[in-house]
Amino acid sequence: MKNRDIDILEHIRVYCVDIESTIKRFGSEKLIFDNDRDYRNSVCMSLLQIGELTGHLTEDFRERVWETIITDIPLLHKFCDQVTINLK
Repeated sequence: MKNRDIDILEHIRVYCVDIESTIKRFGSEKLIFDNDRDYRNSVCMSLLQIGELTGHLTEDFRERVWETIITDIPLLHKFCDQVTINLK
């Protein structure tokens, strides 16, 4: 793995820790998340940064996550379908 990928993954890890710390600070209740703009903004900013960083990973590294795309995205899709159906 190239140093660039390692650096990017370390930054992603830090944002994951930030999200976990924010959840610990505010609580894991969805109602709190929904009603607290600072909570939402903090988590959403970290998620945005993670998304941006993944675009800077090397092509070699992104090819290594092919299995994640094939395996995890269908699971995520199924989860989203279930949640949206339950919320309607």
